[in-house]
Amino acid sequence: MIRKNLKLVLLFVLGVICAVGITFAYSVSSKNILINKTGWNVKNVEEAVSYLKDKNQCNGLYPKPAKIISGDVNTVGSVVQIGDEEFYIIGQGTGAEEGKTKLFAKHSLKDNNQLSGEETKSVFSSTVYWNGKVGNDLQYPGSYNGNPYPYVYDENSSLYSIINNYADKIKKTGLSSVTGRLMSYEEAGNLSNDIRMTDDQHAYWLGSVFQSKYVWAIDGANGEYFGWQNYNYSFNVRPVILVSTSEIG
Repeated sequence: MIRKNLKLVLLFVLGVICAVGITFAYSVSSKNILINKTGWNVKNVEEAVSYLKDKNQCNGLYPKPAKIISGDVNTVGSVVQIGDEEFYIIGQGTGAEEGKTKLFAKHSLKDNNQLSGEETKSVFSSTVYWNGKVGNDLQYPGSYNGNPYPYVYDENSSLYSIINNYADKIKKTGLSSVTGRLMSYEEAGNLSNDIRMTDDQHAYWLGSVFQSKYVWAIDGANGEYFGWQNYNYSFNVRPVILVSTSEIG
């Protein structure tokens, strides 16, 4: 009973704030909420609270965890802040990533944080796990000649746990779902040098391969240079995270 009463009080406060300027009655869609000058009635508390928390009803009361500090959600290069860290918007998800926005970390990682300077370098993998599995009808579609280059980053990469741990940390800021991965060669090619470059001037891995033993990487000094390196060489890790577009604002 106490728990139910607390929910009713919370609902009443939210309803009053949302209904500012309406003197006698405020009816919320078909959600069974009525607030008026003599009393109020709620037939479904859980539904009512959920509705009032919706971004279109009480947007100011429930700020979104991912805050746009420059530009907008539909513009590549806009900047989003989550917690103490910042990301570039690099596009909207498609296919399995539909409904999500792709956010590219401004800096590479060290100790599960973005850091400009002494980042942690890591090998891409300990084996050439994509060997013999590259081709349009195989596990890793694409061609070593490009258009597109095979994207091979997955759970077989040594970077998988590093990126997943970072995504889990970002999720704890209040987001409902966060996944992480490396940027593909094609995604990087569609970005300006200003976005690709980093002030640490160190190279970082992409998730696409150039040959059977070589993985694409970006020279962080100016963002112009696309190079490749042995799979077991050590470069920085600069991830992309995917966040529900509805949670960015």
